[in-house]
Amino acid sequence: MSISIRTNAASLYATRSVNENSRAVSQTSQQLASGLRINGAADDPAGLAIASGMRGQILNMMQDQQNIAQAIAMAQTIDGALAQQNSILQRFATLAAQGANGSLTDAQRAATIQPEVTALAAEFDKIGNSAAFNGISLLAGGRTGVTSNATAGTLATGAAIAFQSNVIGSGDTVTVSEASGVMTMTWTTAGGLQTQATANSAITVAGGGTTASQSINFVDAAGSTIATATVAAGATAQVAVASGTPVSLTLTAGTANAFVFQIGPSNNTDSEITMTVSKSLAVDYSINNLNMSTQANSQTAITTVANAITKLGTARANIGGSISQLTQAEEFISSSLINAQTAMGAITDVDVATAAADLAGQNVLVQAATAMLAQTNQSPNVVLSLLR
Repeated sequence: MSISIRTNAASLYATRSVNENSRAVSQTSQQLASGLRINGAADDPAGLAIASGMRGQILNMMQDQQNIAQAIAMAQTIDGALAQQNSILQRFATLAAQGANGSLTDAQRAATIQPEVTALAAEFDKIGNSAAFNGISLLAGGRTGVTSNATAGTLATGAAIAFQSNVIGSGDTVTVSEASGVMTMTWTTAGGLQTQATANSAITVAGGGTTASQSINFVDAAGSTIATATVAAGATAQVAVASGTPVSLTLTAGTANAFVFQIGPSNNTDSEITMTVSKSLAVDYSINNLNMSTQANSQTAITTVANAITKLGTARANIGGSISQLTQAEEFISSSLINAQTAMGAITDVDVATAAADLAGQNVLVQAATAMLAQTNQSPNVVLSLLR
């Protein structure tokens, strides 16, 4: 091996070892400090890609848990309101049995029983109309508003009003009004939700003030009217009107609300739970005009109230089933979340014991390489002894 002043190969090798071992110490120290095996893309590109996808999945599942918790709270609110209404029905049953007894006169029934019946019926409706969760009406039937781009004034020829059908409950009626008439279109779930046959079909307001009667029809691309049609949840229906026609949209309550809860990562029914809540007002149980002022009416009321109790019990059972379904979904998501977090931890988390052992060895190598660097830097001094 030749002796050189300008190039000290041994020192260069030692320098490289010092740098490599120092980088290893730095990386291992960072892993121990953060608790993560992957602190940057260079640490494990493939592992980072997998972990990033799993992190998004975990965040979605955590939000799904919150969604389910809110859904259960909503369902429990509904059940609580129905329980109060059930108490009223039970009191009706007692009053009907009392009024049907022959020991009372009609005057006594009218003075002592009927006033309580009337007051309780009003309270029954008050509960149904006021039951709400986060400002959302729960028992009064269809939703109370239509999401629309409609504005006051008139529309130009060919202009259209767009509204989302997912704000419309089963049996709700959308009413499009103009100066010369009122037009209605009802969404139903008979046979399941249906979509229009063609992409450019629309609800068209015929006439525009030029004829005596107005109507709304579904019209396909060929101009043929579809007699009965519905719009799938989330679809957009276009209401086209003639030039210069003032138009507004209103919505009247239907027979039920369908609440859709997002409990999964996809936009499909597998990631959703739908809870249908029947309208629960006195008229829905035929007790809005309940009369117990005579013995005959009280006897009739016994059957009416019994039917109402059965119907309301069915409604509560449906809510209970939804709560059970939501609870099972929450347990599944909780289990899946634990498994996903464990799997991601296996990819991203550092093995502390292994890393600590590696760090100890790396520190020894840094010290050894540094010591050898100091010695190799003294090698050129041999040349000076030859030149003396």
